[in-house]
Amino acid sequence: TSNGYVTSFYFDYTSLGCNDMKVSILASVLHALHAQQYDPVPHFGGNNDVVRKVYYENNPVQRERHGVGNPFANLAFGVATCSLSSLLLWWNEGRAVRDVEMLRRAKAAVMPFDENDHEATDDTLVHVHGQISSNSGITDSNFGLTRPNALRLTRSIEGYRWIEEKHEERTRINSETTRVEVSYRYRRGWTSTVIESWKFEAPSGHENPEPRMPLGASSWTVTDAKVYGLRVPPSLVNRINDSRQVNLSSTKFAADLEPLAFISRNQLYVSSNEQRQGPRPGQNESEHKIVVIPPTPSVGDICVSWTEASAPNEGISVLALQQGGVLIPWIDERTGHQIYDIKVGHESAPAMISHLIQKSRILTRVYRVIGGVGNYIGIVPVCHFYQRLQELFHYFQKVLNYWWD
Repeated sequence: TSNGYVTSFYFDYTSLGCNDMKVSILASVLHALHAQQYDPVPHFGGNNDVVRKVYYENNPVQRERHGVGNPFANLAFGVATCSLSSLLLWWNEGRAVRDVEMLRRAKAAVMPFDENDHEATDDTLVHVHGQISSNSGITDSNFGLTRPNALRLTRSIEGYRWIEEKHEERTRINSETTRVEVSYRYRRGWTSTVIESWKFEAPSGHENPEPRMPLGASSWTVTDAKVYGLRVPPSLVNRINDSRQVNLSSTKFAADLEPLAFISRNQLYVSSNEQRQGPRPGQNESEHKIVVIPPTPSVGDICVSWTEASAPNEGISVLALQQGGVLIPWIDERTGHQIYDIKVGHESAPAMISHLIQKSRILTRVYRVIGGVGNYIGIVPVCHFYQRLQELFHYFQKVLNYWWD
C-alpha cells in the first residue's frame, strides 16, 4: 500500500489458469516489488510493550568462493599477528626475569618499621604492621549519611526505568530477498545506567524521567589515614578489600530529603511521586519508615545502598617506601618496577614478597597463553598463503608443460 504498511493477499490461482511455475514467477516479482516498496518505510505492530518492525532487504545470495579470500591481505594479517604476539612473548619473558630480580633485591633490602625511631628507616623499603585509623570519617552530603569510622564509602544508586530489549529475526524469502523482523520489548526494572527513552524505537508510553540523582556508583576515601603516624595515601587505602554493607536501620538522613523515602532490605527507596504519603526520614530516628517489603516502585524511583571499608580489627601489613612520614611506592633503580602492597591482618615481609612472586608467575602464564594463541591465529593465514602459492606454482607448471609438449 502507499502508506508503507505490509499487506497480505490471497487469490485462487487455479481459477486464473495459472500453473505452479507462473505462480512462482509472480511471487518472486511481488517479493521484489515488496522489498523495494517497504524497505524505506517500516511497519510497526504489537501492543504497548512489544513493537515489531518488519522490512525486506535485497541481498542476493553470494556465490560460494573457493579458497581463503585475498591471499595477500590474509598474509599481511598473519604476519602482523605473529609479529605482535612474538613481541608480547619476548617482552613478557623479560618482564618476568626483571620482576624476580627486583623482588629478590626487595627481600634483601626491606626493613621492619620501628615505631619508636621513624628516622632510622626513612627513605627505605619498610614493612609496617599495625592499626590504621582516620579522624575525619566520610559524609555523603547528598543524603546526609555520615560514617565516622569509614576509610572508604561507596554509594550505589539504581533507578526504576523503562528498558528496551531488541531481538532480530532474519528469514530468507528467496535468493534475492530477506525478511527482517525486529522486535522491541519494553519492560520496567532496576538499572544503574541512565537509559534515554528518546532513543527508543517507540518512546511514546515508555518515557524515562530525568533521574533525581546521578545513577551508578560513587566512592570517597579518607585522606588522613595513618598507621603509627605514617600517612597512608588514598591509593593504598583503596586496596583494602574488606567492604561491608552499611546498616541503615539506625541511620539518620538529611531532613530535607524529598520526596518521601522508605528503608527496606537495608536499602533506601526514594519515590519520584511527591504525592505518596509516608514519613520523611532523617528528622528523628523514630520517623524512619522501615518496611519488610519495599513499596511498589514506579518509573523514576531510585534505590540507594552503601558499602564501607572500616579499619580492620586485625590491623594491616604494608610494604612501601617510607619518605617524610608518608608511605609511597618503592621503585627499583635497576628495573624501574615498584612495590606498593597492603594486606589485611598480620603478614610478614617474606610472605608478602612470596605472594607478589606468585602473582608475577600467574601474569607470566597468562601472557604466554595470549601470545601462543596469537601466534596460532597468525600462522593459519600464512600457511594458507603458502598453499595458494603452491597451487599457483602447479598451475604454471602445467601451462609450461603444455607449451613444451
